[in-house]
Amino acid sequence: MSDRALVIGLDGYDNAAWELRAAVRDALAFAKWVTEPGAGRATPGTLTLLLSPHPVRPVKDAEFKQATESEIRRALYNHKKNGAGAERLWFFYAGHGIAPAGGAPDAAPVIVPKDVEDIDYYRSNPIDLGSWIREMQVCAPEHQVYFVDACRGIVVNEDVVTATKMLFFDLSKMKAGEQARQAVLFATTAGQLANEQGLHGLFGGALMDGLRGTGPALEADAEKEEFVLTFGRLAEYTKRRIQAQFEEARRANRILPTQEPAESLFRVQS
Repeated sequence: MSDRALVIGLDGYDNAAWELRAAVRDALAFAKWVTEPGAGRATPGTLTLLLSPHPVRPVKDAEFKQATESEIRRALYNHKKNGAGAERLWFFYAGHGIAPAGGAPDAAPVIVPKDVEDIDYYRSNPIDLGSWIREMQVCAPEHQVYFVDACRGIVVNEDVVTATKMLFFDLSKMKAGEQARQAVLFATTAGQLANEQGLHGLFGGALMDGLRGTGPALEADAEKEEFVLTFGRLAEYTKRRIQAQFEEARRANRILPTQEPAESLFRVQS
């Protein structure tokens, strides 16, 4: 039984002022890791890869669809409806994000597709990643892991009325054990910006090192008779690695906006 994966990375935007440099590279690194042959995770056939490369940095060695608003909405819908039969869902997003209107501090950001030009108009009906993740709590597969490398900046709303999306769950219609188990790791705490440095985002680079097992402490699993990387250890390592990079930047007289990763857990222990 294969895992499923949805990986999204955006460097190029129709609004040139929003250009990023490391998001697509980090998304490709995650896609390569999650489909690594023999690792028992996703396969190229169960991977959905949506990218928006910058024109001067094209992607030539991977098959993908453009990370437009319509393609992202379609991919989120497909994974919500078609997770049965998979053991785990892996999700990775690298690109622009903003805090949702009226959202709680632990709310996932609104993500920004490549073809958004007017951010105020888009915010009236955005792709609310937090709502989708909550909807996935009652969808297969049971185990779901989310990595979100995006800013969670606060946009001041000048409108008198702010529309927010409310979800209502009738859990009486669910059988025991049908709720998912989710582990979410955000690149930042709410209100903070995500930084790029060199060839990777601070979060993306630390995350990939952690997933490859080059930094975090592994824990013994007596049942599997092997050492495993837990989500809690991965989150700890990512935070520690980013803090170390901030200290390096400070010693070099460079100032980076504060960035502290944050995790959100549903029905799982850290």
